[in-house]
Amino acid sequence: ARVDCIESPMGENLKYNLSVLEAKVRERQHSPKGSVKLIFIANPNNPTGTYLAHSELDHFLQSIQDLSDHTYVVLDEAYNEFVRAEDYADGLQLFQKYNNVILVRTMSKVFGLAGLRVGTLVARPQVIDYFNRIRNPFNVNSLAQVAALEALNDQEYLEASQKLNWSGLDYLMSEFDRLGIDYWPSQTNFLLIQTKGSSQEWFDFLLKRGVITRPLKGYGLTEHLRISVGTEAENQAVVKALEALVEETA
Repeated sequence: ARVDCIESPMGENLKYNLSVLEAKVRERQHSPKGSVKLIFIANPNNPTGTYLAHSELDHFLQSIQDLSDHTYVVLDEAYNEFVRAEDYADGLQLFQKYNNVILVRTMSKVFGLAGLRVGTLVARPQVIDYFNRIRNPFNVNSLAQVAALEALNDQEYLEASQKLNWSGLDYLMSEFDRLGIDYWPSQTNFLLIQTKGSSQEWFDFLLKRGVITRPLKGYGLTEHLRISVGTEAENQAVVKALEALVEETA
């Protein structure tokens, strides 16, 4: 690979362990391979649904201020609009406070524009300059731009999408509690569940009943599945399939 990547393990409850992440970054400061250039943090995180509070992320950014001016922190906030936690770290506030923050968001989630492949980048002018040097010309077509602007101005749709997701999320969590299925409280539009045994067996069982879930073996989560929130009917179908699964494995 042309880029040397450093992986940092998740901490308790599958949240970012920022102290370990900072230690790994500092280890590289005097390495022959050179210092770390980009630190990626997804908040809320995929596929866990967990999030970092403002105080946690603010403390981390303060702690690494003494690093090279060319060490940037990229905050991926793809699921930002689904967050209900009052102590969530809003990337725009952190961008205004720290010069090394790059913020990326997408319109593929809450706005439902995944097919148009459009998102936003918030960064300092010198960073934007580098992006403009390498991006493809006309990388966001004119129709996608029109749709994006209309979506941003449609507050009614945004709120309806949020309410649909939140009600579905609450329903699934309450039903998982009833069924004895362990899950991680989520600030996104999906839930990470703990399977009893191989997640592949659960995936196959649910697939035969028309429920498509996300296996997470590639993330090192071999006994977990990610289940997205859908419409009311779709959520009920998920619960019905899981009821059958729990009964069969009891």
